[in-house]
Amino acid sequence: MRQGTRFSALPVFEINDSAITQSNAISRYVGKMAALYPTDNLQALYCDETLDAVEDASHHIGRTFGSS
Repeated sequence: MRQGTRFSALPVFEINDSAITQSNAISRYVGKMAALYPTDNLQALYCDETLDAVEDASHHIGRTFGSS
């Protein structure tokens, strides 16, 4: 399925006939729509920092799956 997506990435979020594939972009969009993403620029920066740290950690954790 990846080969048919923009950036060859999953997950895919479809809205208005568009497919969005980047997890952090999807999270920010949904957070804004649900009024969960900060409107204050500094608070949004802290939120973005946390999202990026979680993404970094998930790359390291993902490598352990299937390890013996």
